[in-house]
Amino acid sequence: MIFGRHNDNYNRMDLLDKCLKSIKRYLQTPDYEVIIIDNASTDKTELLIESKYSNFIYIKNQENCFFAKANNQGNLIAKGKSLFFC
Repeated sequence: MIFGRHNDNYNRMDLLDKCLKSIKRYLQTPDYEVIIIDNASTDKTELLIESKYSNFIYIKNQENCFFAKANNQGNLIAKGKSLFFC
C-alpha cells in the first residue's frame, strides 16, 4: 500500500462525493486505500458510499467524535506507508 487517504465526514455528503469522485478519477496508481470515517451524519452519506464507493473503507460512528478522534480511528486501520488527512 503506497497511499492512504482518510476523510472525516459530518453531514457534508455533497463535498464528500466531489472529493471521492476526484480521487477515483485522478489517482494514477491502483495501490491505495481510502478510509471514510462518518461522524454520525444524518444525511444520506451511507447510501452514497454503498452505491458509488463500495470499494472504499467506510466506518460510521454512532456519535460525532470530531476531527482528531476520527483521524486516529482511520490511522489505526490504515495500511499505507503515507497518509493524507482532510
